[in-house]
Amino acid sequence: MRLLTSIVCAGMSVTLLAGFCAMYWWVPRIKFVALGFGTELPGWQVLLFTLSDITINYFYIVLPALLAICYGLCRVAFASENESSRTES
Repeated sequence: MRLLTSIVCAGMSVTLLAGFCAMYWWVPRIKFVALGFGTELPGWQVLLFTLSDITINYFYIVLPALLAICYGLCRVAFASENESSRTES
């Protein structure tokens, strides 16, 4: 069970950090191309570009928050497993 928990925590951490990298590096490039067409953008695209702008402008808040979330999720997952094994003994 410990292996499964660590794999899930690692997967969530990688997913969150990959999302941060996408918002920071890749989405602005897509934004440049999409705005170059001169047409009205759909709502989901405007939301994506807005989230990317927030990530870029406040990266010093967003990145530590994501790291803290990843750390907290892993701590909770391992703490609950340790507590359950202590109560069974």
